[in-house]
Amino acid sequence: MPPASALKRQDTLYKETIRTTYLLEHPFLLEHFSLLEI
Repeated sequence: MPPASALKRQDTLYKETIRTTYLLEHPFLLEHFSLLEI
């Protein structure tokens, strides 16, 4: 079982990837993205 810190980093990286991909597909939402929690 990996350390919790490693899992947290992996989870953060995954969320950052999702966020980046979403913004690339929906650039018009960039200005509103700070209102969204992912």
